[in-house]
Amino acid sequence: MAPLFFHFGEALRPAAATYPAPRSASLGCPLGQRSGAGGRMQGKSAQGVPFAVVTPLNYRADVAHPLLVVYAPAGFSPGLSERYAGLTHAATAAGFVVSYVGSLRMSLEAVDRMATVADEVLKTWCIDPSRVYATGHSDGGTMATAVATLPRYREGVRGIVVSGMGWQKLDFDATQCPAAKPVMILHGAQDTHFPGFGRQAAQWWSACNRCTDAGEPGLAQDGDERCHHYQGCAADTVYCEAQRSHWRWAGEPQQVVEFLSHRDRALQP
Repeated sequence: MAPLFFHFGEALRPAAATYPAPRSASLGCPLGQRSGAGGRMQGKSAQGVPFAVVTPLNYRADVAHPLLVVYAPAGFSPGLSERYAGLTHAATAAGFVVSYVGSLRMSLEAVDRMATVADEVLKTWCIDPSRVYATGHSDGGTMATAVATLPRYREGVRGIVVSGMGWQKLDFDATQCPAAKPVMILHGAQDTHFPGFGRQAAQWWSACNRCTDAGEPGLAQDGDERCHHYQGCAADTVYCEAQRSHWRWAGEPQQVVEFLSHRDRALQP
């Protein structure tokens, strides 16, 4: 098995967020309404799922934040998932509260249990429920796809970035399209664990998001990878393919955060 790539140092340090001036009279949550404090917290959900929450260094309990839920690859704890994803610094700098959800053996019951973590975070920290996003690699990408597509969860997820996920054409064919939402799909060109699954996902999402060029992505060089930015979509839809195997995220932390934060800025109160 190829060695896993982990992030250390700056990538794991929470950053101070730059809060924009509110465009409405309400900042989000009356002071004292939410018990969650700024910093880093670890625990278990009511359903027994291990998770961690990391806030911006200058977290404000009266500002409704966007939430980024990071689902873990198989066998990963929240802490291991955080080091593997390397999203903390970039996401908190962009104003996200980040929740790292530990893995459970994948099943419909496990999906139900892991999906409830976001609701617990919403009740404890000052989060805008219309600005919840999901991401993850491998089983984590599969889980993020599930909460974005399955009817009982999908209304609560505004957009996703998935890397090396395990949904294939048969899974998508059995799933009805959700309402259009921003989607970025990252997949390794050398991924032999889920070969071609990213391209199948791109075709499905481009059709669901009503892109005028829906279908097989035609890749153009975009930095160190090849990407297809679908055109005329009801919500932004992007597929990127890096020269990587399954054992590393198929994109960089800043790429994930920039895609979601750009879409989130239009929703800020």
